[in-house]
Amino acid sequence: MRHYYRLSPLVWVSTGIAYVTLVGILIYFIYEGLGIEMYLFILAIILLTSITVLWKPVYYEWRPDGLCLRLLAFEKFYSYEDYEIEEDGTMKGRITLRLFGSGGFFGYLGYFWVRKRGVSLCYLAHESKPILRIHKKGRKRSIFINGEFETGLN
Repeated sequence: MRHYYRLSPLVWVSTGIAYVTLVGILIYFIYEGLGIEMYLFILAIILLTSITVLWKPVYYEWRPDGLCLRLLAFEKFYSYEDYEIEEDGTMKGRITLRLFGSGGFFGYLGYFWVRKRGVSLCYLAHESKPILRIHKKGRKRSIFINGEFETGLN
């Protein structure tokens, strides 16, 4: 069964503020009549920030042989044979440092320093919802997604 993600209100607000600000800057530069280089620079920033949407989580699905995470641009599969998957509370207040990622822009996507877990890759749509911790057997580095175990599964 597929479990679709809903973005948190904070994520919607962060994304909206970022886009309104960037479009406002672009309109300001157009109004001021600055050179084409400035237009292209602001447009490039808008396009680069939009690339983040490709890693936006869409749904997760439990399969007999593992967990499938569907992102907007691609799909990631974590087999039970290679990965350990466990529930790990929520992410609320646990992200202490953004290393390379988007903190609230289309979700919490990228690498973050997570309390008691270290450097972790996050594909989170909602910081207050339950999360699953996925990690390769024998390794410490974690991947976090929003999700819960289905009844009857490990």
